[in-house]
Amino acid sequence: MFTPPTFGDWLQRQRRVRDWTRKECAQALGCSVSLITKLERDVRTPSASFLEYLWKTLEIPPEDRPKILALVQPAVAPVPLVRIPSRATSFYGRRLDRVQVATLLRAETTRCVSIIGPGGVGKTSLSQVVARELLDDFPGGVVFIALAEIHAAEHIIPALAQQIPLSPPPRVRSAAELVRHLPSAPLLLVLDNIEQLAHAQHVFAALLAAAPQVKILASSRQALGAPWELVHELQPFTVPTRPLATLPPAISLFCDRVRSLDARAELTAAQLPLVYTICQAVDGLPLGIELAASQLRLMTLEQLAQSIQSSRLRLQSQWRNLPPRQQSLAAMIAWSYDLLAPTAQQVLALLAIFRGEWSLGALRTVWVACFPDVATELEPSLAQLTAAHLLQELGSASSPAGADERIYAMLVVVQDFAAQRLAELPQAQAVRSAHARYYAQLAASAAPILFGPDTHYWVARLRRAMPNLRAALDWLYGERSAAELAQMTQQMYRFWELEGLYTEAITWYACAAQLMAQQTVEWIKLARNQAIMHAYQGEFGVAEALIKRVYAVAEQQGLTDEMYRTCTVLGWLCYKQQHGRDAALWFERAYRLAQPLIPAVSERSALLLDNLASAYVRQGRWRAALTYISKSFDANRDQPGQITDMVIRMTLARWQVCVGHSAATEALLKDVYAYFAATKNYQRMAEAMQELGLYYAYRGAYSLAITANLEALKCFSQIAYTYGVGCVQRQLGELMALLGQTDQALDHGLVSSRVFQLLGQEVALYSNQLLEALLGSVTQRTPLVLPLLRDVAAAFVPLESLLLWGELAVVLVLALQSAGQAAAAMPLLELLHSCTAAAPQMLSPYFAAQLRKLPAAAAIADWEHMDHAARCALFAQASTSAITTLDGLKA
Repeated sequence: MFTPPTFGDWLQRQRRVRDWTRKECAQALGCSVSLITKLERDVRTPSASFLEYLWKTLEIPPEDRPKILALVQPAVAPVPLVRIPSRATSFYGRRLDRVQVATLLRAETTRCVSIIGPGGVGKTSLSQVVARELLDDFPGGVVFIALAEIHAAEHIIPALAQQIPLSPPPRVRSAAELVRHLPSAPLLLVLDNIEQLAHAQHVFAALLAAAPQVKILASSRQALGAPWELVHELQPFTVPTRPLATLPPAISLFCDRVRSLDARAELTAAQLPLVYTICQAVDGLPLGIELAASQLRLMTLEQLAQSIQSSRLRLQSQWRNLPPRQQSLAAMIAWSYDLLAPTAQQVLALLAIFRGEWSLGALRTVWVACFPDVATELEPSLAQLTAAHLLQELGSASSPAGADERIYAMLVVVQDFAAQRLAELPQAQAVRSAHARYYAQLAASAAPILFGPDTHYWVARLRRAMPNLRAALDWLYGERSAAELAQMTQQMYRFWELEGLYTEAITWYACAAQLMAQQTVEWIKLARNQAIMHAYQGEFGVAEALIKRVYAVAEQQGLTDEMYRTCTVLGWLCYKQQHGRDAALWFERAYRLAQPLIPAVSERSALLLDNLASAYVRQGRWRAALTYISKSFDANRDQPGQITDMVIRMTLARWQVCVGHSAATEALLKDVYAYFAATKNYQRMAEAMQELGLYYAYRGAYSLAITANLEALKCFSQIAYTYGVGCVQRQLGELMALLGQTDQALDHGLVSSRVFQLLGQEVALYSNQLLEALLGSVTQRTPLVLPLLRDVAAAFVPLESLLLWGELAVVLVLALQSAGQAAAAMPLLELLHSCTAAAPQMLSPYFAAQLRKLPAAAAIADWEHMDHAARCALFAQASTSAITTLDGLKA
């Protein structure tokens, strides 16, 4: 007798013997037709209760039942549907992205996750990697389906049915029909490239509704915008500005693709900076990195790094298995560009004129100026560009009025593509002109406000706009718009000063002056500002030569107003170089020239008087200094509490520190600092902290003095004011020495010396050498002290700074006393006490402390009334005697 091989075969034979259809069999056995079908196909095993009913209904004798039960086989589990393209290359980075996407998909409530981002960012690669990691989580299978060629909603379901590995492929046209052919176990559909199907979210919604076991992982340049969609945004690789010890993913990816070209190729450490440059040039986009690496078949790494900025859009893949849209960066962007509405394409072209980041207000102004007929279509177009990841919305920036304004930016590869489209627009020249004039107007609006309470906001706004401001300057210079360029550079003066952008300012003032006739007022203003920026960089020789040329031109033209302004700058240059007497002469001339031109009670008059007061403080002419401080306060009486008032208060505080302690000095300097801190005026903040540091040092509060000077150092560093950094470093060296921290004092002195050498500051350098000489004796380096003192003393004789004279006198006295030559030290000791009789606190902290250790000497009563020549002669005589004694000891 024939024995069927399976229980399904036996059941089918029994049904046919009785001439039953499956429906009749199901009715007889009290079950569904579906169960009979599955039992006959052996995809289900009969339950115990079903078998009892089967024996009874078919009248199967007990002795035959074991033979039939032996035919029952375990149900065959359905084979999972797995179709994920294998990767030919390694996958780098994205560890956090992989974890986040996988976690979202494992959540019970998740139905759809979309990985979105700009073209070439690696969305497809990430979706494939995550899909493989989730195979065990989806028993029904994981299927990758490419939809790049599908554009119509009605073609989506047929495309899914065709690409899902069902045998045979079903012919379906609706989601409900497709679902009947899918496994009942959890299934993940990985849908690649669906940005062109954003209008068809209803198709995907129908699929998810009909198949609760199905989840979707989509990759797209923009989200579907459906309520059941969770979005994970993928960013380009971050490329550091300099090589790191551990290779970042972008660099590892480039190196791996180079090895795929030549297995023996290994990039050296010396070549890594070039790789960083290349990866930065393509915005860290993985596709851009791979395309760049493939060019090494055609050129060297050095040639690629040199040409990458201008040729990134022309990079062509050497791997022909990529889809057409991934064969070049231009093709990648063109894919998204072709999906845009015509007006959005125009907006993208216009955006090429912007650099870095920009505000909606700037964009709207340029757009309305060039395309007034479609002004209302700007914002919908921006929304479309942002959704397509051709534009990045960075957030918003608040204004002093409290209003927020959206800020945008663009990847440089997209900007290159947009620049090509801009060149094709008939309005291209108008776009560039409107852009330049908007940012020129921004500079004009900010210029007067940079002296007020909203300085911090405007500095931040201009800093953010700096790439666009530079582009505007470039355009004005290229168009030879001399007057507009000159005006814009003048308006940028304060910002360049606050930010410490001295070299950039010098370049632009020179460019603007080049377009001007030399004898004009505008040329004088430009050259004068250029000279000031040279001085900020410590280039006093260049600054002085240029400003004297400016003065000669102003004098020749009879421009009294420009003459007094130029005299003021000459006085400031002398003051910065410790030439107090020359500074006073120029300030006096400036005040005389200005008196017929400006009101006696005015801000300008107050500043001129304050300049004179500062010069007299530097010379040690205390009575004259106090007189002019009072006059400057009186001249500014109509504007108390303003910046000029604070400047005068700082001069008063400096005078108080020099002539002796004042109970109000500390509070006065703190108020001045607080005012400038509120306006983020870092240079004035640093100066206030320097004065406060001196005040603390003279009181013996050295720790407080160090804290104040560290704050001053931070402020000077904020604006890259190198000269100020050198001065504060020297002051910190003296304070460290007072605390007995010799090593730290030497470190600060060394930094200060390097700064002054860099700037060519001889006066400050000699002053710093005094500190080195004194510390040399402290550290038992006596042979180094004597030649330093001889050189410094010879250089100091023509100088006018009482501060430096007094410090040198202290060093010489200490050196002679330590050598057992107290008698030889007496002339200098008398001179030293004479210098400080009217101003016991005039010396810097270290030397003030040393002075307290010296024996008393007779004071020269008329020291303050001596003229400059008499003081120089007295000092030269005393120092020459001391140096002669030291030389004799050395011999």
